[in-house]
Amino acid sequence: MKFSSLVGMCSNTFSEILFTDSFRKKVYRISPGKKKLQVLNDSLKLDQPTGIAYSELRGEIWVVETNAHRIAVLNGRGEIIKHIGSRGTKAGEFNYPTHIWIDKSGLVYVVDAMNFRIQVFNDSGEVVSVFGEPGDASGYFARPKGIATDSHGNIYLVDALFHVVQVFNIQGKFLYTLGRQGHGEGEFWMPSGIFIDKDNFVYIADSYNSRIQVLNKLLMYKILLFMLFCWPGLIHAQSIVNTRHNLSVNGPGEMRANSEEEICLFCHTPHSSRPESPLWNRREPGVTYNLYKSSTMQALPGQPDGTSMLCLSCHDGTIALGSLISRSGVGE
Repeated sequence: MKFSSLVGMCSNTFSEILFTDSFRKKVYRISPGKKKLQVLNDSLKLDQPTGIAYSELRGEIWVVETNAHRIAVLNGRGEIIKHIGSRGTKAGEFNYPTHIWIDKSGLVYVVDAMNFRIQVFNDSGEVVSVFGEPGDASGYFARPKGIATDSHGNIYLVDALFHVVQVFNIQGKFLYTLGRQGHGEGEFWMPSGIFIDKDNFVYIADSYNSRIQVLNKLLMYKILLFMLFCWPGLIHAQSIVNTRHNLSVNGPGEMRANSEEEICLFCHTPHSSRPESPLWNRREPGVTYNLYKSSTMQALPGQPDGTSMLCLSCHDGTIALGSLISRSGVGE
């Protein structure tokens, strides 16, 4: 049998392998000692199944239905127990979710890909926490993919566009990054999936390098030390100092101030900021945007809000560089 779009894989307490094919819209099972594949449940209807995880605590199979923006919770026979979520941006809602992981305590981690965040649920499907937002620096999300946790509760998230694995603590606080783009040991090219075993060995699907990399604690320490001493440019890149977002007179981009040397001032201020966005030093654009439309586009975009409006206060072209709430005019 040929598979068109294999995405997720997990095992259950019976040592069976379960995996999804998003194109065939099926979950398949491989049982120990049997060579023949089986469909978990022929009558099961799923809408683009992708991520899959098994809850040892409850004996349930959780399947991400990406196109339906929800999670299907199944029993061991592949029968639907319930659905969790619908399309949206609130906690418990999804926008094209993809990958999923369930830890030993029953906590469920879902990559809510197009909301650029991780949602954590308890074993009953109630939201425990939500963290993450889009951005181009460490701790932010660009193309979040596979997710897993180690025995200490740390959360490992693969980001394909950054070509790295980002590590967060259980509260969602960014800890450190593993890897960079490349072909060597500890380097990745469009990584996609991740698995962590009981001994904390980390298995990473290094997709465009066509390989699996296995990291143990010693190798991860080596990568971190190598990043610190041999990739100093990467360490500096975690801030905005060497990026186009440095709008001071010393910034590397073409758009920069004539004399102002402070870097953070163009977005942040210690006082007299917008009250609805603490420490934000720019006014929100007071315009209505013309949204892109296409007969082939599945997304349903609305007017930008939240973090997007903070970005647009610089990038929509209607507000001058030096038009700040505090110390207005420094960029002139």
